[in-house]
Amino acid sequence: MKVRVKATTYSSYEAMIKSTIEPYFRKKGYTLQGLEARHIQQFYSEKLRTVKPNSVIHYHAVIHQALKYAIKTVLVTQNVAMKVDRFADLFVILFLQLL
Repeated sequence: MKVRVKATTYSSYEAMIKSTIEPYFRKKGYTLQGLEARHIQQFYSEKLRTVKPNSVIHYHAVIHQALKYAIKTVLVTQNVAMKVDRFADLFVILFLQLL
């Protein structure tokens, strides 16, 4: 992934993983092999209470790419991030903000 993006983008992704994504899943006790779509959806739902929807979209992109790489390296058999509807909660929140 580092080769495919600019250094600043890579640094941003790395910071996102180290400061937000990894600590969340580690605290919950989720392993890479045990990760389910509902765990990711729960992460998005919880984060939507504290960050802007655009941040959750970035989290999704990073998680999706990481799991895509995990498939390529045979660490997991499927990308469970593909089963998550990242927009379901976003649309509700954006709609409620308009009211």
